[in-house]
Amino acid sequence: MIRHLRPLATLLLVWIGMFAPLFSAQAEELPQPVDRCPFTGRFPVEITTATPFAYQTLQGWDLDVDDVRGSVVRAYVDDAQLAALRDAGYPVEPIVNEARRAWAASPAWPGREDYHTYETLTAELQQIAADHPDLTQLFSIGTSVQGRSLWVLKISDNAAADEAEPEFKFSATIHGDEPTGTEMCVYLIRHLLQNYGVDPEITALVDEIEIFICPLHNPDGRMNGTRYNAEGFDLNRSFPDPRTDPNDTPDGRPTEVRHMMNFAYDHEFVLGANYHGGALVMNYPWDTWDGQYTPDDDLFEEICLGYSFRNPPMWNSTAFYHGITIGWAWYVVAGGMQDWSYHWRNELHVTIEMSNTKWPASTALAGLWENNRDAMLYYLGQARIGVSGLVSDALSGRPVAATVDVVEIGKDIRADALHGFYQRMLQPDTYTLAFSAPGYVTQTIGSVVVSASAGTELNVQLVRDPAMWNTVSGTVTEAETGTPLAAQVTVRQHASGLVYEVLACDPLTGAYAVGLPDGEYDFTADAPGHAPQSQTRMIAADATVDFALAAVRATVLLVKDTDLTTRLSSDLPTLGYLVTEQTNWDTDPATWTDYDLLIWSAGSAGNPVSNATLRAALEGHVAAGRPLVIEGGELGYDALISPRYVTFAANVLHVAAYHLDNAGNLEVRPGQVDNPLVTTPNALPGVLQITYAAYGDQDAVTPRPEATLIFGTHSYPSDAGVVAYQPAGADRPRTVYYAFNYDALTSAETGRALLENTLQAVLFGVPAEVPDEAPVLALRLGRPMPTPTSGGASFQLALPESAPVRLALYDASGRLVRTLLDGPVLGGEHRLVWDGLDAAGLAAAPGIYFLKADSPAGSAGRRLVVIR
Repeated sequence: MIRHLRPLATLLLVWIGMFAPLFSAQAEELPQPVDRCPFTGRFPVEITTATPFAYQTLQGWDLDVDDVRGSVVRAYVDDAQLAALRDAGYPVEPIVNEARRAWAASPAWPGREDYHTYETLTAELQQIAADHPDLTQLFSIGTSVQGRSLWVLKISDNAAADEAEPEFKFSATIHGDEPTGTEMCVYLIRHLLQNYGVDPEITALVDEIEIFICPLHNPDGRMNGTRYNAEGFDLNRSFPDPRTDPNDTPDGRPTEVRHMMNFAYDHEFVLGANYHGGALVMNYPWDTWDGQYTPDDDLFEEICLGYSFRNPPMWNSTAFYHGITIGWAWYVVAGGMQDWSYHWRNELHVTIEMSNTKWPASTALAGLWENNRDAMLYYLGQARIGVSGLVSDALSGRPVAATVDVVEIGKDIRADALHGFYQRMLQPDTYTLAFSAPGYVTQTIGSVVVSASAGTELNVQLVRDPAMWNTVSGTVTEAETGTPLAAQVTVRQHASGLVYEVLACDPLTGAYAVGLPDGEYDFTADAPGHAPQSQTRMIAADATVDFALAAVRATVLLVKDTDLTTRLSSDLPTLGYLVTEQTNWDTDPATWTDYDLLIWSAGSAGNPVSNATLRAALEGHVAAGRPLVIEGGELGYDALISPRYVTFAANVLHVAAYHLDNAGNLEVRPGQVDNPLVTTPNALPGVLQITYAAYGDQDAVTPRPEATLIFGTHSYPSDAGVVAYQPAGADRPRTVYYAFNYDALTSAETGRALLENTLQAVLFGVPAEVPDEAPVLALRLGRPMPTPTSGGASFQLALPESAPVRLALYDASGRLVRTLLDGPVLGGEHRLVWDGLDAAGLAAAPGIYFLKADSPAGSAGRRLVVIR
């Protein structure tokens, strides 16, 4: 079920108390333990209001409302809310949590058609993907709080490709105790694949629509028999809400909500639905705006009636007119997925309640499928109705991610960036469509006829507005030498992140040029053997954007345990490191050893490193002696206080106790003023200022005896702000832990200096003293950077005096791949770059290679690994 009512002022409690005589006394009964929901302790109750549909009087109680029927409100409350409601005079009674009791009584039976567990669902989806490799693509959009994958199966005639077709989405079991939607999704998957190429209509659906199905949105709730996720959130109350929470960002939201939002950001879904249980009704927007209708209200009503008509029990409902309702007419909800999907993502999205029983007996599943099969196929097919086509640049033919507005309706949609494809669902009628994009003349096309029998195709070429186009040019060079680089420059629209153009620089001059309409853009330059560099620029006239790229010092994997952007993302490339960014839900510990350094960034995350599998992987990473830098202001609290990760605190963070969150500035400890983390290559100030804004910016934690306290906290001088661990016999620290949010350092420049010192110490140790003008005594060949590489590398070559040098690249069998240098070279230090190509100009295949240099001054060799 859906719904949630948020708290109002305390005055409302006084107001309700005035009406206490209207309500009868209630025996103070408490629920049985089996009826309490895991992760929250809440339990279902029935509350009787003074008059039918007077549930609005309950606003202000932070109740998780589940259903409203006349004067009876069903909701989930905790003990304190139950007592307060009774004190206010409400007749309120705990009721049996039927779904949780059904969960407790229905284990999965091998070989029997029953409800899927997470494990059996995973196994079946993986088998389906293996059996139908051309028609399916299985992937995870992230992991749950307890580490379970949120699986999505894509079904399409060319599943591996992103085609110019409407995208459709089914999801289910956002409430973990409403599992029938999961089973209907599995039935649908089987039905589509078994009948593809057999049934013409099924074949057309798969050929013409990209179908995405997420059968289990809340796997932790499902496996624990509860409505809530493992953080205690009702996920269907936690999306951005256009009325109460108009901030379309995943930051700070529950884990599974973030994953679904990020998944939706990568697509332009035309139509979708999420499946629930506990009622039998099609529920469509708005949920949040009482008494208001969407611009597509008639279309919503039509497709909902189309579904209900094909589901006889729903159509014949005695509770809802033909089994459909606009959300607020049932009861008002804030934070629901359907309103977010429609308001911000332009996806016609509905909530489908499948059964009056949340968790019916498994023997009912076949009948539920019989009732829903034709309805699901009908609803899926509606993604093709209306007007569709391609929007392109009239001059270049390049796709344009245009805005498409139907003048008679007033609700914009977007064409996708890859193809310029759009699909605007419309009822049969005649319409006027307006196509617009930055830098183009808006094109308005009238008398567009939409019929009931087939979709209307309308392709549009937009003409550039000369007054809004600008030439942006520049060069890409190496920072140390000024040498032009054969680089690639990627231009993205800043607001959307969409790629606008990818440019190849002239290999001789490093020059590039591109035409851009007015707007804000992100420019990124990338060259083999060099750290990428990005700049954000507002373009309103011809402009120059130059890049000077630093040669790569090492490869870094930056794993973010939060969706928040950190300064680490920009500081690392600036310092000359080649950075690969991943999130805590898509990182693979098996690949961590491919990089010179792992940095785990928790920032100010509210529940950092909550995934037990990743915590164990980090412990194994450190135990193997591999370098790690880990930062985050809530790490200490979570590891040592709640929920407590004892071995993680000891073996990764090397801390023994937690004292305070807002611990003040960082102060270098006596005896550490000469520590390389304080001095090399940057002399850091004795005090590092921290701007405290919220929980997660600063922890005070006591280091274990084997660790070294570098910077202490102001409030607890013996507690760590920066702590390092160097195993006995090691020549450098293996772990450095920042017990604070890196972004909270007041001075970004000081933070970057601390980071540079940290990486110097962890990766390279303290540089040996070298006399000025130290002579080169023999030919030297430096370590290729990066290694492994996916596209070229740079390295140092040193000669004691001018001499001929032959430098060549060989594969593991000894075959010559390419001669890089064959001729005279001046004495001294030289930086050379290999562009990743073989003698034929093709990209070198993945594998092991060897660089070999020969000259009268000596010979040297280096190993190089190429990956993809």
